Amino acid sequence: MRCSEFSADRAAMIYEGNSKHVVETMMRFAGYDKDIVGEANVDAFMDQAIEYRKMVNGSAWNKTLEFILFKDKDHPLNAVRALEANEWEQSDRFKIIKSYLDDPVGTCLPIKLNPKKFLRKKLNKVQAEFVSMGFEEIELQRSTEAQGKVKSGEVISISINGNTDCDEDYYLQSDKIIIIYYKPKTEMEIASEHPTEIKMNEDTKYYIGKHYNFVVNTLRDLGFTNIDVKEMAIPKIDFFSKPDMVAKIIIDGTDHFEKNSWYAPDAKIVVYYYVKI
Repeated sequence: MRCSEFSADRAAMIYEGNSKHVVETMMRFAGYDKDIVGEANVDAFMDQAIEYRKMVNGSAWNKTLEFILFKDKDHPLNAVRALEANEWEQSDRFKIIKSYLDDPVGTCLPIKLNPKKFLRKKLNKVQAEFVSMGFEEIELQRSTEAQGKVKSGEVISISINGNTDCDEDYYLQSDKIIIIYYKPKTEMEIASEHPTEIKMNEDTKYYIGKHYNFVVNTLRDLGFTNIDVKEMAIPKIDFFSKPDMVAKIIIDGTDHFEKNSWYAPDAKIVVYYYVKI
């Protein structure tokens, strides 16, 4: 109920074009009468609301007392209503509405928008909706980094005037909208980042247990040129360690590599295979 009074004050301000009459009405509600000799001190009246704000925000206990005092009231304090009206008159929102009323053709009202509802939606549908709402400056930005379970072509973030943490609010059609969507790198794009390197088609586990000649030939076919083969003696033959089976592979000093990892053609590779003592 108290918020509805502030809304009514704003409606009156839009009709009047300023906060003058709202402030005057609040002063009359507070006791000032046109029959009183002398002019009303508007600044002093506003100061009451400013001091009241400072007091309430000064401590959690003061906020609690305010809640207890006003929980059954349906009207805010008169001085507070006057101060809120005066401050809203200085806001961009009021100026935009007033500008629209003065020139409806040349000015657009803000559009209510919840940017978060577009997340994980298809880019083409999101872009089309922003265009249909009349936004004039829309930029698309691609991200190759996935965030969560997002799919290729889905929107992962929306920036409005440089702010990516936007809640539901009213926004101008002239605001700068940046729609960031996810699209992973293609094989060609990844390869272009490693122009002189070789991509491993398999990981370490694939080669372990294979015949060492097969492994060496496979690595050479990929284009590696610096391959050594060394024996690893074992005292007993079993299913997991048969002669000529690869025991481990070391590339550039590490014995573990992932599929699709990249190495220089002359990277040092050592292939260890089992031999019986």
